Amino acid sequence: MFGKNNIAKVTEEIQRLYLKDKKPWIIGYSGGKDSTVTMQLVYIAISKLPKSKRNKDIWAICSDTLVEIPTVMERVDNTLDRLNRYSLEIEMPFSGHKVSPKVDESFFVNLIGRGYPAPTRTFRWCTDRMKIQPSSEFIIDKVSHYGEVIIILGSRKKESMSRAQTMANYEIKGTILRRHATLQGAFVYSPIEDWETDDVWEYLATEESPWGDNNLGLVKLYRKAGGDECPIVVDTTTPSCGNSRFGCWVCTVVEQDKCIQGFIKSGESWLQPMVNFRDLIKDMRERRDEYRIPDSSRIGGYGAFTLDARKNILRELLRTDKAVYEIYKQRLIKSEELWAIQELWKFDGDREKSVQKIYQKVYKHTKSVTKKPLEVIHKRKEEELYLLDLCEEYEVGYDLLSRLLFIEKDLTKMRRRTGLYQRFDREISSAVEAQ
Repeated sequence: MFGKNNIAKVTEEIQRLYLKDKKPWIIGYSGGKDSTVTMQLVYIAISKLPKSKRNKDIWAICSDTLVEIPTVMERVDNTLDRLNRYSLEIEMPFSGHKVSPKVDESFFVNLIGRGYPAPTRTFRWCTDRMKIQPSSEFIIDKVSHYGEVIIILGSRKKESMSRAQTMANYEIKGTILRRHATLQGAFVYSPIEDWETDDVWEYLATEESPWGDNNLGLVKLYRKAGGDECPIVVDTTTPSCGNSRFGCWVCTVVEQDKCIQGFIKSGESWLQPMVNFRDLIKDMRERRDEYRIPDSSRIGGYGAFTLDARKNILRELLRTDKAVYEIYKQRLIKSEELWAIQELWKFDGDREKSVQKIYQKVYKHTKSVTKKPLEVIHKRKEEELYLLDLCEEYEVGYDLLSRLLFIEKDLTKMRRRTGLYQRFDREISSAVEAQ
């Protein structure tokens, strides 16, 4: 049964592990109940050590996919802010960080810019790009600097049989650590692995947050959502989101997002336009004849969304963004993403700066879409000048060459470069026909 004795035991275990070696720690924090309890347990345990022994860094990382439910991400931001300020006050080697996908890998750049169909259970292109890669890059950076790290997760064996089996497969005999499934030099520790769900709730209800969070506020958030959190994902063995969970508001892997529906039923009606947009892209994904490009090289015979379909999606997204911002003052898409989408559309034949036009029409002003930082623009300009010189020297069309290079670069990130030569052929044929 859960109680003070169990807390004392876990505290001692955390302290022993911390003092055992020089491996720094990385805590996976999602904003949900399990990760909150885990981070709080670790923080309190280390704060009880003498300052002279708090000599290893601890980083709490939260994976912000850029499409998280705004109310959940607001709580995460507040938590990380309080955590960082309090850690400075008491001289704790503890800091909170958000990791996010690069603009080029964001959900909307892939969906609207490249035309990727909305994710399904069999084509879940989002998890690796938006969750695993940003977290893994942070971990790899620390491993390269320190040699080895320990990752602290709020994983529990009682969550499911599959979770228990996965955790058992990577156990290191004689220790409380597990091997990381994919990252060399990374080990995993789960201080609440044997806890029941009731233990987690009891802890949150009875133990105060050391950095001043309102744990009862988290309980209320769960009651509103009627669901569970989306876990911090650091490898492919971590189950992705599904059913009721705190996670991406655009998720089309599930039939219905019970979490966000719970928020709406609890009075958060401003979320309804986001649900409508999510349903729209899910519906468009299934209407292949109308919205997707025929592609004989793919199973099912259909590939990306057409350019016209992507324009419609962007228009509806910006309308949704406008509606949400009027009430919640939260943007759903960054200006950098809009710029990246426009760049991608150029290579699909859009010469009218359609992103700019759609943006200005929806918001009824003439504001320009923000471009990339100057250093990136300068670098791109140098590359373009070099390409222009080569094209002039060898009498090759610049537009065609730049499009071919773009296609090749775009597919370098894919494990299988299916359709590369077909896309080359289409571009060359279009150029010949134009002449």
